[in-house]
Amino acid sequence: MTTSTPQILLCGEVFWAHKEIAELGKTYEILLPGLTRGCGHLVASAGLNDEVCHASRLKLWTVAHGRSPLSSCASRPGLLSIHVEPANIICLAISVCLPPFIILQPLKTPDRDSFLKACAPGGAYSKVVAIYRHGCSASKVGNFDKEIVEGLPSSVKWMAHHGAGYDDVDIKACTAKGIQVAHTPSAVDGSRALSFSLKAYATATVAMYLIIGALRQFYNAEKCARAGTFKKGTTPAHDPELKTLGIVGMGGIGRALAKRALGFDMKIIYHNRNPVAPALLSSFPKDSITYVPTLDALLAASDVVSLHLPLNSATENFFGPKQFEMMKTGSVLVNTARGGVVDEEALLSALESGKIYSAGLDVFPDEPNINPKLTANPRITILPHMGTETEESRLKMENTVIANLKSGLEAGFLINQVPEQKK
Repeated sequence: MTTSTPQILLCGEVFWAHKEIAELGKTYEILLPGLTRGCGHLVASAGLNDEVCHASRLKLWTVAHGRSPLSSCASRPGLLSIHVEPANIICLAISVCLPPFIILQPLKTPDRDSFLKACAPGGAYSKVVAIYRHGCSASKVGNFDKEIVEGLPSSVKWMAHHGAGYDDVDIKACTAKGIQVAHTPSAVDGSRALSFSLKAYATATVAMYLIIGALRQFYNAEKCARAGTFKKGTTPAHDPELKTLGIVGMGGIGRALAKRALGFDMKIIYHNRNPVAPALLSSFPKDSITYVPTLDALLAASDVVSLHLPLNSATENFFGPKQFEMMKTGSVLVNTARGGVVDEEALLSALESGKIYSAGLDVFPDEPNINPKLTANPRITILPHMGTETEESRLKMENTVIANLKSGLEAGFLINQVPEQKK
């Protein structure tokens, strides 16, 4: 590829969309920062040692076509990767597919300072026009805050973020710098939108699991069973049937959760700033979903409250003492949105006082750290942010990021531009 080829900076992991990345690599030069997992992780996950990583081109082709018995690659079937010293390239290949391969530049920026230096004029990333960003890159360079965004080369015009939530990207700074940002929402309506039902389904399934777990207190039951005490230490819990589920944020995930909850004969109410368009509820049984115009009214009527809203300056810690006080005594809170939308101390106080019966949490404000008070509380069902941890959802999300990058580069607009930039 020549230096005039548009460059895309890959910041994060691509585990499943290998064919789509290969197609993208036919047209664009893809820079690999080596920040964290990502394509760099693909090399590491294959378990290739230094001797193999400095192999000849002939060995590269042998390995890439899957004709070398590298047993350590079995953990990620269908994909092998290798770093070749003479050509200084990384080639990815899917063993069930034929070439062409894509060429990635293995650029080394293992921390924030070196990343910013690479973005400076004359640096390795100084001509990048688009960025594929995954949150896992934060482990090396931190969030894409104002400092990082302002340090990006002026050539960057497009950024596609792998995730529905993008609170770790400074959208205001991106807008000021002329960078359009896309995300992977659960469901988007409109002629330019993509459907993300798999992502919505996966997170909604987690929410439903937490609802059932929190109501039935299966965590305690499993703990007793594993300890060999059988039911000793358990008490009768609650059924989901005929309970009222209040959904805060009736987007794609909220609607997918409603479908699941109806299967448990739960009554569904929801609160948004405005009622959902009737067309988006057309697949539900008539009168099975009820709009509640105020959050207070929803909290007072719900046996289970499930949160599905973004984290931003308006929602940070918005669910606090006042909201818990408005909830029904003995109710349940479930959060699969963002940890930062709930005041943790207020949650713990509501549990300790008996105001709420239990909680189900998949997200936390200081991930990957979890407040020890939460893990110590036996009435909280906890998961380590498993919302989209399925192969199907991740493939869909990766394809969505790639589609947005292609749309920006080739058509001049992003399919799923963040709402703040549409105002």
